[in-house]
Amino acid sequence: MHELNLPLYPIITSCSAPFHCSFMAPAATGMQAALSSPSISLHTPSSPLMSGLDASLITTPSSLVSNLVAQISLPVRWSTCLASLPTQHQIRRLVFLGPGQALANLARRDAKLLREAEKAARAAAGGRDQDAAQEDVDDSKETEVISVATEKDMDRLREIWEEEDGV
Repeated sequence: MHELNLPLYPIITSCSAPFHCSFMAPAATGMQAALSSPSISLHTPSSPLMSGLDASLITTPSSLVSNLVAQISLPVRWSTCLASLPTQHQIRRLVFLGPGQALANLARRDAKLLREAEKAARAAAGGRDQDAAQEDVDDSKETEVISVATEKDMDRLREIWEEEDGV
């Protein structure tokens, strides 16, 4: 978002612990020990996962462990990671699982800000007004955000996938 000259501001979330900061270093050490235990068997992810630290793809058990441990005591770069999904990884749909919609709502907000910044950049680069640039934007490139918190949400997601697969 910074590269697009969008204002950056902290987001206050209600949580019960000081996650993603140096106060959590002892917990990170404990997590490293737990994940390194011989009783834990980690496998290569069947699909790449994205690091919340730098938007890199996690494809091995060792990178999974190092990223999980690091994210406990280091800041998560939410907006940077979200912005990289369509541009670096060609991902256009985000599915958030679990109760509540806080992360899905943050993703929707950031996707909207990113899209508005892209439109403004196109308008500025082409010397045209923003309305004309908006007409040129391909709606199929918009990031879709889906929140799955209930059985009904899961049914809706299943319908989307079946429709895409021609089932």
